[in-house]
Amino acid sequence: MKIAIVGNSHAGAFRQALLHDADRYPHTFDFFIQTGGDAPRLEQRDNRLHPLVGANPMSLGKGYFRDGFDPKQYDAILFVALGLPAKRMAFGKHLLNNFLHAGFAAQPYRDHQSVSGEVFALMMAHRLLTQHSMKSMQLVRSLFAGPLVIVTSPVPGAVSDDGKPCDLPAQYGARLPAFMSWYFNEQIRVIAAEADRVGAKILSPPAAFIAAGASPGELCSRDRWHMIRDYGHLMLADAVRLLDGKV
Repeated sequence: MKIAIVGNSHAGAFRQALLHDADRYPHTFDFFIQTGGDAPRLEQRDNRLHPLVGANPMSLGKGYFRDGFDPKQYDAILFVALGLPAKRMAFGKHLLNNFLHAGFAAQPYRDHQSVSGEVFALMMAHRLLTQHSMKSMQLVRSLFAGPLVIVTSPVPGAVSDDGKPCDLPAQYGARLPAFMSWYFNEQIRVIAAEADRVGAKILSPPAAFIAAGASPGELCSRDRWHMIRDYGHLMLADAVRLLDGKV
């Protein structure tokens, strides 16, 4: 089976896994990756998918696909990964900053609640359904009728103040694990409904990671939001089982 892995920087863990040990998988893989939290940003031209004008070119290894790619040349597609972008201190407009006003954060922010959690769940759904990566997944599906597996974004490792700056610990305190579990479950719920609508399968992080609100530290890169090749192997093995009809 010839499989295209289309996605953003989270697909890097899959690529690292295949560079490490491709022989364990009975299929061949091509990668079409754009960096950016809401990537890939795709558009259709001549029945091929291209980077949206102004977006980073899609890469496979060290090359660039200026001519785009044709999804119909593949037997199956993995879309890696769909979810809200990583939280960075420099990203002041990130939806998580808005949650501070919903009473989800630790003191002293809890007294600032202005809307319900249900309203913020709707905001999250709106953000997911309108961001570029969701539109690109829908575009892939419009051109490709074969097996499509949507992989949701990994749960970050226990976020601390080291590595790339992140203010979640200061904002959420001891409530952070429970909040992150809720935050990712809500995303998965929205993505699963869209996957069902377009006839795709969904592959989410292990349930234990979601329940804990964090991925094990040994699977995370230095920035905590991205994973290393061991996580890539873990998810890729499950994806192959899905495609082979063994799950």
